[in-house]
Amino acid sequence: MTLGMEAGMSAVTIGRAHWLRLGRVKDVGLGQGRCFKVGDTQIAVFRPREAGLRATGAVCPHRAGPLAQGIVGRDTVICPFHGYRFSLVDGRGLDNDFSVASYRVEVRDGEIFVELR
Repeated sequence: MTLGMEAGMSAVTIGRAHWLRLGRVKDVGLGQGRCFKVGDTQIAVFRPREAGLRATGAVCPHRAGPLAQGIVGRDTVICPFHGYRFSLVDGRGLDNDFSVASYRVEVRDGEIFVELR
């Protein structure tokens, strides 16, 4: 699999799953999100204050708002453009009919990995 990736990213295949190393956990502030570009795709990684990491598509489907810059809750992100809320668990719109992709995310030795489909 060849992807246009930012510096420091690498792809790993484990069984049938394709995992992409995006960067270090410490690069995503607590209670914040960060956007990573993978080819033509943007993935937002969120680090909610309550626990763990979540990953979704980084662009709000309503008006292309930058979700990684939104307000992050336990399991939600609020788009900074128009206030639409999205689930960090499955990407569905919570107060709208839109949805964003959601990605399985794991931490391995302080590094962020997302599963690519």
